[in-house]
Formats: sequence, C-alpha cells, structure tokens
Amino acid sequence: MIEVYRERSVENVIEEIQQISEKYKSVMMIDDNFLVNKKRSIKIMDEIIEIKENAEVAIEVQIHGMTCMFQSKRSLLGNYFLYQDKAMEIDNRSDQKNMFLHDKERHNKYPIYEDANGTHIFSPNDMCLIEELGELIDAGIDSFKIDGVLQEATYVTKVTNLYRQAIDAYSESSAAYDEIKSDLLAEIEEMQPELRPLDTGFFFKETVY
Repeated sequence: MIEVYRERSVENVIEEIQQISEKYKSVMMIDDNFLVNKKRSIKIMDEIIEIKENAEVAIEVQIHGMTCMFQSKRSLLGNYFLYQDKAMEIDNRSDQKNMFLHDKERHNKYPIYEDANGTHIFSPNDMCLIEELGELIDAGIDSFKIDGVLQEATYVTKVTNLYRQAIDAYSESSAAYDEIKSDLLAEIEEMQPELRPLDTGFFFKETVY
C-alpha cells in the first residue's frame, strides 16, 4: 500500500506557526515533502519571513547537503515512482547500504536511507549555497543547517569549516565575502564525491522531480 501525500493549505500552515510563535521563542518545522510543490514552498517562506519581521521566531534554513524528496513511515523501497507505472532499479538492495533508485529516464540515482522512522529518498545532487549566504544573512535567517546524512565525518567537518569562514567574512564585510566565496566553493567541489554534483536545490530552479 502506497501512502498518499496530501498538502496542507498555506493558510493552515501559517496559522499554526503564528499560534505556536505566540507561546514559544522558536518553531521547528519538519516536512520531508516541503519542496514537492515549489510554488507552495515559496509562498510559505514569504509568509514566514513576514512573520519573522514582526515576531521573535527563530528561522533555520538548510544550506548544504542532500534534501529529502520522499519519506514514508514504512519500508517502501521500490514503490517510489510507481504512480508512473515505472519499476526502478535498486542498486545494492541486497546489501542494505549504499542503496540508490536508478532513474534511467533522467539519468539520476536517488540515495535511499532506511531507519526506525521509515524510508527516506534523497535528491540526486547536494545543495550548496556557500555563494548565496549573503542574501540569506540579509534576510535575517537565524541559523543554517548543513545536512551530513550519508557523508563521512571528515567531509562534514571540512564543509562546516568552509561555511564558517564564509559567514565570518560576510560579517566583516560583503567585499571580504565576495573575495573568497568562489575559492570556498572550489574547495567544496574538490572534495565532493563524483556521483554527488552540487547545485542550489530548489532555491533558484524550476525543476520538480
């Protein structure tokens, strides 16, 4: 049985955030399907930024790493994309590790991770916003998230250090940040796994998987 994803209206989501923000100083919103509908996502973020301007609510934005495209509380390996009547290959399924859904039509491999919370299917690329941090800082974002799922600790440590340099540089001046941001991106690209190209996620593109 496949679980059906149902969207809550933007108005409903914002109303709940407003109610919670009246009682608490921070709100954590977790939605593994948040980017399924880009127009809805942008509208929610616009509303959240407006709330931020008028309330003491902490806002966190993911700036690096895999983004979860699909999540189910059940073990649903192989069920993703079945609504298209397409059976997708699962690499390394017998090993239960380093697993990928292979989409031959798009020439993509989607990492799969299963734990006690169910099945998680991730984007084929890694988000990297180290060259766009200035815009996010200016927007008043309180904290940035680097997702290190399925990555080695050494990689996460090095990437975090590079983002720290970028944030510190921008805090000094935009010119200092502009001077080093391309070099910082080049360092990340150098250590990036060959099968995990970098992009800006859904921040600047229209692609919907």
